[in-house]
Amino acid sequence: MGSPKIRVKAQVLIKHDDKVLVYRVRDIKSNTHIYRLIGGRVEFGELSEKAAVREFYEETQIEVHNAKHVGCFESIYIINEKEKHEFVQIYACEFVDQTCYSKKSIRVIEGDEVQNDAEWVDAKFLSLKSTPFYPEKLKEILTDKFLENKKI
Repeated sequence: MGSPKIRVKAQVLIKHDDKVLVYRVRDIKSNTHIYRLIGGRVEFGELSEKAAVREFYEETQIEVHNAKHVGCFESIYIINEKEKHEFVQIYACEFVDQTCYSKKSIRVIEGDEVQNDAEWVDAKFLSLKSTPFYPEKLKEILTDKFLENKKI
């Protein structure tokens, strides 16, 4: 097995009212969950903005647009007893189809595996220190801008 790699990811932040669209990833070993935004790996030669939009579509079959760069966050965490190290580019996007905002949940598929459905979660909950949310530093954005109704 090779040495661990640092990954570059791109994720989509979609907000609606006081909520953020996230899905839960289960840590099988500890039987806990972490919350994440939808997105995935940036491919070589691909701009992260394009990767965010592409990955969102691949995982949900829903188109997003109007991507605005929120920031780049470094995240080191352990899941399923494996240490992960990521640089994550975050883009605030909007649904092309406005009716998607009224959906209670959105199916998330990674590869051939169905993940937990993405759901609208209260931004205040995600910003709590005790809430396992990655990238962790994104909590500051949620607290400083989102919850104070500042534009992201």
